Amino acid sequence: LIQKASESGQKQIHVHIHDAQGGGTQYDEELGAGSFFSVYHELFRTMFQPAKEVQRLIDDFLYRDPSLAPPGSLVEGQYSVAHYRAEYGREVQRHAFLTNPNFIRKVAVNALRCASELQDSDSSNPLPIYFASDNALALKVAREVAETTNYPIISFHRSEDSPLHLDYRGNVTTTPKDYYSTFVDLYLAGSGKCVTHGRGGFGRFASLLSFNSSCSSK
Repeated sequence: LIQKASESGQKQIHVHIHDAQGGGTQYDEELGAGSFFSVYHELFRTMFQPAKEVQRLIDDFLYRDPSLAPPGSLVEGQYSVAHYRAEYGREVQRHAFLTNPNFIRKVAVNALRCASELQDSDSSNPLPIYFASDNALALKVAREVAETTNYPIISFHRSEDSPLHLDYRGNVTTTPKDYYSTFVDLYLAGSGKCVTHGRGGFGRFASLLSFNSSCSSK
């Protein structure tokens, strides 16, 4: 790519992708503030696409054509996202209250509330919320809220209690299939309009992938 750009006389931008902004700071210095966030959504989808097995799981939830989407379902760029990282290793080890069921319930409900407040839709016809979490209780709470309030809240029903994290798997032998639910969560969380997230980089990455990276809260 660098050679082709050089041959065609196109401008080259070299960035360090492992910094806190994913290379965004250097990109913006070259092309102006906000440039990185404006192109990342399309850049990521140009460079990467889900494996067939993962895509099939995504297609069970996500619609690209609004006319084909059942009421309350997820349409690209037309829903909010709430991400709650509950199993954050170092923090959990230091602060035992983070594993308290009442605390988990409270944070899950608060995340859903934040996601609903990011919306600018008619309150009588709210946009759906995709709720992603690495905690089984938090996902259960989201389903309970959906049932009791009749609010369109959707989450991926995985078989494991907690998904594998991309940054650490411990001394466990895994297969690509073991990570499917993690990538489904990432892709669905990154295909919404607005994202609210807490600790960790997963929700932040989803916000960067979203259809409006400026619509986010933490």
